Amino acid sequence: MNQDLVLQIERINADMWVAEENHTLGGWVLRSNRDVTWRANSVLPMSSPGIGLDEAIHYCVDFYKSRDITPKFQLTEFSQPLGLDSILEQKGWRKGIEVDVQTKDISKYEPMSLEYQVDILESPSSEWLDCFFEGTGHDSHDLEVRRELMLRSNVHKAFAQIRVGDVVACVGVGMALDGWIGLFRIGTRPHFRRQGLAQRLSEGLLEWGLSKGAFRAFLQVESDNDHAKKLYAKLGFSSLYMYWYRYLPDE
Repeated sequence: MNQDLVLQIERINADMWVAEENHTLGGWVLRSNRDVTWRANSVLPMSSPGIGLDEAIHYCVDFYKSRDITPKFQLTEFSQPLGLDSILEQKGWRKGIEVDVQTKDISKYEPMSLEYQVDILESPSSEWLDCFFEGTGHDSHDLEVRRELMLRSNVHKAFAQIRVGDVVACVGVGMALDGWIGLFRIGTRPHFRRQGLAQRLSEGLLEWGLSKGAFRAFLQVESDNDHAKKLYAKLGFSSLYMYWYRYLPDE
């Protein structure tokens, strides 16, 4: 596996999905976002923390507990220092969500389906957000926090949607930076699923990414989401690496 490529995607991903608070400890980034999304409320250990490991871990625990957030690390096999995952496990940190990061070369991309029109918005409308929450299954109480999170990054952003009749039936987010487009939060209202909407919307985002100078694409899918994996396989995505979380359970 190409370590430099994994670290590049991790950095770009962090620049696209920007937490409300980002605190650095050497080469670790402690992210806090009112406890909305695991990624935006976890430590990203890209290089050495610059202090002793036990001291650094205690620092992180205090940081999150002071904000009433469960302490979490987002890890890959290249997280620093090497062996961090095993050390956290020995200290009682439990393994949480596992995520498959998939990539695709889109330099010669051509869409396979043109049945539905994909509309690109610069920011999410109320209709877009309604579909987002119904399609992804998120609770609506954190609507504003998620909206702010999706808008916060200083990169090219696309809020894509497909209408079926008068209804916004499928939505998703694309972000472009440094020759990459990342696909995020693609969701379809339950009544409109299995009609090819998510595939067409993903294609529309890839086309948009090309227009912004992207020639490679990445996305993230939870390891047990077989339905989504089948969709992305149809689009030509393949697994590159995994990341996962370690969290400290309540005492």
